[in-house]
Amino acid sequence: MNKVQKEEMKRIIEEQVRLNESAMLLAHDVLESGDEDTAFALYDIAHGMVIGLNGLRQMLWASSEKE
Repeated sequence: MNKVQKEEMKRIIEEQVRLNESAMLLAHDVLESGDEDTAFALYDIAHGMVIGLNGLRQMLWASSEKE
């Protein structure tokens, strides 16, 4: 992967993290509406995505530092 591709990947990851963090906030609103099952499912999925994206981000940063 070249430098331009890595920078684009980093940008996409950051955007996806923000979207999933927003989904976690939405899960809180859904929980307040009383739909616990949907709220917990939404939060678990979004939280798992953030964890995975953070791992991918760390790998990209580490590979960029080696260059």
